Amino acid sequence: MNSFKDRLNQAINKSGMSKAELARRSGIGRNSITDYVKGKYEAKQDKAYQLAKALNVDPAWLLGYNVPSNKNEKLIDLYNKLTKERQDRVINYATDQLNQQENNVVSLPDSQLRENDAPTTEIELFGYVSAGTGEWLDEGAKKERIMYYGHAPEYDYALKVNGDSMQPLFENGQIIFVRNASECMHNGQIIIATLNGSAFVKKIDISEDGVHLVSLNPKYEPIAVHDYDDFAVRGIVVL
Repeated sequence: MNSFKDRLNQAINKSGMSKAELARRSGIGRNSITDYVKGKYEAKQDKAYQLAKALNVDPAWLLGYNVPSNKNEKLIDLYNKLTKERQDRVINYATDQLNQQENNVVSLPDSQLRENDAPTTEIELFGYVSAGTGEWLDEGAKKERIMYYGHAPEYDYALKVNGDSMQPLFENGQIIFVRNASECMHNGQIIIATLNGSAFVKKIDISEDGVHLVSLNPKYEPIAVHDYDDFAVRGIVVL
């Protein structure tokens, strides 16, 4: 894990910003910034967030975590991991969204769509999974059957997201589809995992520093998985 000092110096050098300008944009005193870049002190999380915002980098990256330095790198990293067919879908979707934006087209949420506006599929909702602090997956509970608007991919079970830690990829209340975990799981995939009795939807990061469950929303810190934890990968989210 790179140190806060190293990441801060790297971000400042890349931005070409003077310490005085960084102080003005971040609202942090110039003397404090000098202490940070020299490694005399490390910024607390709130100050690191202010610096990251001013430097246009990910706060988690600035704090030394193994994540891309900014949203553009995150998008490129995710895109490069997709198959050619899925990359084409991303391009088509992005092009459609740009056309809607330029023509002021407003998309209605699923709850406002009529049956003849989109394909509908009846699906069985397995339960809820937390995109925040963790939530039980009650396998013994009665499953809820709901109507899903749109094309459902090939999946083993469906879950509803509870929380905002996986934004912008998944919104609170969004239905996600999951395939059972297998040996083909890769580092960087979005997974469903249980950790000490709680269930999460997170990106899995496996590195020399260990295993972490990473949120896409930078206001949430990665969750470290230790050898003594009761941890299991339950499924892989179908994107």
